[in-house]
Amino acid sequence: MFDPKTAHYAFIGAGNMAQALITGLLQQGVPPAQILVCSPRQAELDVLAHTFQVHTSTDNQAACKADILILAIKPQIMKPVIEALRLTPTLNPLILSVAAGIRSDQIQGWFQVPASIIRVMPNTPALKQLGALGLYAAPTVSTEKKRQAEKVCQCVGITEWISDESLMDVVTALSGSGPAYFFYWAEGLIEAAVELGLSEKIAQNLCYQTMLGAAHMLLDGHDSASTLRQKVTSPNGTTEKGIQVLEQHHMKQIIHAVLEAATKRGQAMAQEWDLTV
Repeated sequence: MFDPKTAHYAFIGAGNMAQALITGLLQQGVPPAQILVCSPRQAELDVLAHTFQVHTSTDNQAACKADILILAIKPQIMKPVIEALRLTPTLNPLILSVAAGIRSDQIQGWFQVPASIIRVMPNTPALKQLGALGLYAAPTVSTEKKRQAEKVCQCVGITEWISDESLMDVVTALSGSGPAYFFYWAEGLIEAAVELGLSEKIAQNLCYQTMLGAAHMLLDGHDSASTLRQKVTSPNGTTEKGIQVLEQHHMKQIIHAVLEAATKRGQAMAQEWDLTV
């Protein structure tokens, strides 16, 4: 049985997602000595070493000896970074990629040796261990490796397995980009409330707590989003008048267009950067 506390982890990349996963692993009892972070920026590594007491290196090759290798880098540099690695076939580490738009077969081709590759699409609430992560495993990945990936990812939030890799672009559009949509909605609500007379501080407090409370009601699972909306919407009341404005402006069609645009962007990434196997 896999125990996250006994595995050795290596991160290539030291950004938000790497820091979120490191925080989650440490909170689950993984010793800092079993975590290595690689980045070309020494100043960034110094901060992580001071904050988390993890090992660091400017040499990505040092990451190849880990049990679990996490590729937490931008899609644009994924190909050259992987091709520069010299992965030992006998080690066969579990490889987690958090890059949007990069297919598992492309990653496998760049490594040029057999590897257990799982794509992970996290989101920024993972920094608070409240993430929503979509996972896809290449067909050659064993059940045991999938269990390992799930346990690691559950350190920072909930996980959902996606059986069709093409749907990872929808996951990216929904939960990966999703926090930004909620932040944008909150911006609009606060700005409108301030224009109508509330102070910015009061508007922020009421807006944020309303969003938090609504999220908890959704997560309770007793009622669907549609049912909860209907319960709040009294006939000819204030909520109904507000909903009518949303409907007049075809808000659901706009939301569909938003997700569709973000999904298509994810689909285009590999081709745009000429990322071929």
